Amino acid sequence: MAPSTTDEIRPLTDDEIARLEKALSQPIERPYLVQWVSRAIQAFVVLVTLPTPRERRDDLKEIAEQGRKWIETVEQSRSARLLPPAVDVRQLMSLARTFCQVAESLALQLDQAVGPGV
Repeated sequence: MAPSTTDEIRPLTDDEIARLEKALSQPIERPYLVQWVSRAIQAFVVLVTLPTPRERRDDLKEIAEQGRKWIETVEQSRSARLLPPAVDVRQLMSLARTFCQVAESLALQLDQAVGPGV
């Protein structure tokens, strides 16, 4: 999809708005219409820029794997205990484990969408 600028987007004509109002059987406030169309465009851009389910699955698996490696590195480090008390390493590890579990869970859900052996 080629990049576009808002200069290329023309406003709806009065006739187009009148036809839309007729199709909906109710009047449309222009500021509401502008907001709704803007949101629809933003949602579309998000959808077309999302990675494929396979890419998301693989990314999430990698995140979980790398996160667990990081946790192991911190737990095996003799220097981690030198961090100031404000850095609650136990709490950080607990949050990191939860983060990895959530990433892995999402990856497994995507695995079902992608299919086996892919």
